[in-house]
Amino acid sequence: MRKLILIRTLIIWFLISVFLQVGFLFILNSHLKSNVQAATLKKTTPVIVQTVVNLPETGLSDLQASFDKHYMAYTDNQGLKVYDVKGKKQIFAVASPANGQILHYKWLPDRNILLYVVEKPNPYSRPAAIPKYATETVAKTPTEDPNQKPITSTTTVRKLVGYTQPYYNPQLTQLYSVDFGEGYDTANAAPTQRYESDIDIPPGGVIQGMEFSTFTNLIYMPVQTKYGDILYEIDVMRVITELQRPGEKIGNISASDTLGTLYVQSQLDGINQIITVKRHVRKQLLSGSQYMLLGQEDSKVMIGVMQNNVLTKVISMPDTGMDSPNPSQTTVEWQGNIPWQDYQVIAGTGDFLVFYNVHGAVVLHGGTIKNVTFTGEHNYLTSDGREVMEINEQANGTTLVKFQPL
Repeated sequence: MRKLILIRTLIIWFLISVFLQVGFLFILNSHLKSNVQAATLKKTTPVIVQTVVNLPETGLSDLQASFDKHYMAYTDNQGLKVYDVKGKKQIFAVASPANGQILHYKWLPDRNILLYVVEKPNPYSRPAAIPKYATETVAKTPTEDPNQKPITSTTTVRKLVGYTQPYYNPQLTQLYSVDFGEGYDTANAAPTQRYESDIDIPPGGVIQGMEFSTFTNLIYMPVQTKYGDILYEIDVMRVITELQRPGEKIGNISASDTLGTLYVQSQLDGINQIITVKRHVRKQLLSGSQYMLLGQEDSKVMIGVMQNNVLTKVISMPDTGMDSPNPSQTTVEWQGNIPWQDYQVIAGTGDFLVFYNVHGAVVLHGGTIKNVTFTGEHNYLTSDGREVMEINEQANGTTLVKFQPL
């Protein structure tokens, strides 16, 4: 009887544990589903601010808005500054270093965090040259004794043959991050600035851009130098890896926002190609000078097809992680004729592509085409490509920045 009661008790507790686990998993799944839906809505819903900002200075350049357009970063003759678009005030500034410069900066695609790269003279002294020696065997004849037969012996001696100069970069390049939070109250908090890493960029190197993989927390940075192109990968542990091959020319790059794959426009050994890089494994996606990497968004890789310097087609391929690339899985997104005028490209969510230069933009959206002429003295696009920031300096020494939807 006691044994039967024990078995019944165990069965009851087992059923209770099963019900509790099912309930917990149901709640967890609902929570995750709602978070994913919220994140998807946040990602796919464009933010349009359509506002005018009056900055109390002139000589601004390289305006960049944060992903939610709450903040705007720019440089002037003093350094890097960040302006709160909603709060209508400057909230951060860092001066350009003496005898140096701010090489590059960019907002993260999903957070109000700004990364910037500073170049300045290396404060550490050049290491002393290291002596280089060689050994050789020489004959040695001792003092002769007239009563004995002369004896000749050999000995090994070290001989200074030159000096080896240790590697030394006269330029110190450093990466910093500034976290502005999610709409924090600037009266009670300040942005959090943090040193991230040193980057060994050769003197005179020009940073061509920054791409972020939010899936893998990796930063990609293509740099042009007099020695050739370099493609840096920086991980969260501050480990820096060079991904380029010897003699490879790096063009446009785009990092997958869902699977962490890096897409690269590459020219190697005379072959023009688009390749994928994941976990340092390279695979060829497409080969041919007619293909141009436009970007990646909404789990699709956007590729332009060129003919005689005219964009004639935009095709897409599914972003599958490219463990097994299948170039045959292509979809024609648009066909027509756009004469290429040294455009930059933004691939935005919602089948939104923008080709732009300093004068205007060509917008492809849902298979339709629209031409936009900019009216500012200087013009910069927001990272989602939905608005242009038109800059016009005023006679009173201020600058108007107008956010104008495309």
